[in-house]
Amino acid sequence: MNISWEKPVELQFSDNVRVSVRGPQEALDYLLAIWPTEEGALYMKCKAACMEAIEGVTPVEEARRIFRSAAAEGWDFFVTNRLSQSFLVKLATSPQTA
Repeated sequence: MNISWEKPVELQFSDNVRVSVRGPQEALDYLLAIWPTEEGALYMKCKAACMEAIEGVTPVEEARRIFRSAAAEGWDFFVTNRLSQSFLVKLATSPQTA
C-alpha cells in the first residue's frame, strides 16, 4: 500500500533538480540514501515517524510535518559544514509546499 501526503514536500538539490516527495516511504528512501547527515535529532525523529506512518502508528500528516523540519535541519547542516554540493538539499520555495 502506497501512503501519500495531502501535499507533496518539494525538495531542491544543488544542481537545481527539484523532486516531489509524496509520502512517508519516499521520504524514508531519501533519508536513508542521500541525506547529508544522520546526526540531527530531527533526522532520527523523522526516520521513526515515517516508519510508523507506513505501519499506521503515526498520522501521515505528522510524518510530513517532521520531514519538512528534517529537510530544514539537513540544509542547515550542509551550510554549517560546507559539504559537497552533491548532497545539498533544501525545501524548495513554493507556497504550495507549506
